[in-house]
Amino acid sequence: MRIIEKTIKKATLVFLVRDNEILLARKVIDPIIHKPGAGKLNGFGGGFEESETLEQCCFRETMEESRVSIVPKSLELVAIVYFKNTKSDVSKFTCKVYCFFATEWFGNPRSGKEMIDSKWYKTSNMPWDDMIPGDKYWFEPVLSKMERILGYIEYGPFQREVIGKPIIKKVSTFVGHI
Repeated sequence: MRIIEKTIKKATLVFLVRDNEILLARKVIDPIIHKPGAGKLNGFGGGFEESETLEQCCFRETMEESRVSIVPKSLELVAIVYFKNTKSDVSKFTCKVYCFFATEWFGNPRSGKEMIDSKWYKTSNMPWDDMIPGDKYWFEPVLSKMERILGYIEYGPFQREVIGKPIIKKVSTFVGHI
């Protein structure tokens, strides 16, 4: 059976944050369609639907994957990362991912169809080895220094390895990048 590799060009990623903890969940492995991050811990997110705004995509994806409703004023853009992905046929695509923190929501996070095993982690003790390999490059400065980040990370097939040196740049604003 041939695995279909999902191609996404623009996506959001939302992390629920409380005190010094962040909620991560495991992306379900689909035997037919490989989605970026499958089998790894991550926040909640995915690709845009037609005519969706950034915020609408964040709200929909977080509700679908964690069963919580984000309070809009608590949503903060913390990074924009361009992930250049290499497919198993060596074709490439770049996905622009808008990464957010949300500090207020309604409901109790629980597993959905795509994300399971939600667990709170101390921001000072992240499970980097169980996350996508490039996460440490962009996510660690966001968590430890509370910096806003623009990043560029290239992956080999199935996001198993980072190719080359990631480019991570601290920014004071995202104006001109959205």
